[in-house]
Amino acid sequence: MDIDLADLDFWRRPLKERHEAFARLRQADLPVFFPEKKVPLLRSGTGFYALVRHADVVEASRNAKVFSSEPAVTNPEPPGWVKHVFGESMVNMDDPATPGCGASSRAPSAPRCCRACRPTSRRPARASSTT
Repeated sequence: MDIDLADLDFWRRPLKERHEAFARLRQADLPVFFPEKKVPLLRSGTGFYALVRHADVVEASRNAKVFSSEPAVTNPEPPGWVKHVFGESMVNMDDPATPGCGASSRAPSAPRCCRACRPTSRRPARASSTT
């Protein structure tokens, strides 16, 4: 199985195949680089590294100078009037432009928090129906 996280077809594969692909990525010595696909009328970056191990994600969250989503991020740049009214989107900014935000997102994913959630997260989800 070829792995290309930038290809939308990858995300249409069965869940089992995607889990196997991420298991293979975790076995790599270093994070794997994926070049971005060109999308008409949208600015794209050069690509991205798949950070698939907890230690890699923690390191990236501590070092915004090296691990940055700038200049291309996952959403298009908003129009000027939107920025004027609502300010810059946090999705479009990296630390230190968003001080304190990293801590709020890191705490719930800390190993001890993940361990505390494990019993409930492994239970099958119950289907809910309003009909």
